Amino acid sequence: MAQADVERVRAAYAAWNAGDLDAALELSHPQIEVIQDPRIPGSVEVSGKAAFGRWLASFFETWESFEITPTEIRQVGNRLLVLAHVEARGKSTQIPVETETAHVLTIEDGLATRWESYTDPGRALEELGADQ
Repeated sequence: MAQADVERVRAAYAAWNAGDLDAALELSHPQIEVIQDPRIPGSVEVSGKAAFGRWLASFFETWESFEITPTEIRQVGNRLLVLAHVEARGKSTQIPVETETAHVLTIEDGLATRWESYTDPGRALEELGADQ
């Protein structure tokens, strides 16, 4: 895995935060597997870039804003661990939400073939066997 992969991941998050869903999806392999932490109410598992794009687009129906800012990206084997800070605001309630999260991306040939989310960054670190 190259530094270029890390930069592509940073660019994808920046695109998401800017509201550019097409650019954010450029990192995704056509057959990407997306697994959301089952502790998240309404968690999903999605297969394929088109389905992933539809799922991401649905965030704009629920959230007025939803920013994910990577605080650290590190390589662990053939995967990238993204530790991130989330700031969001509900569309109908205007209630702000702030939390820490982790995403684990499997990158092959410069594209994410798997994206896993964790509500507990410590759990992601444990499952990867990464040093905290």
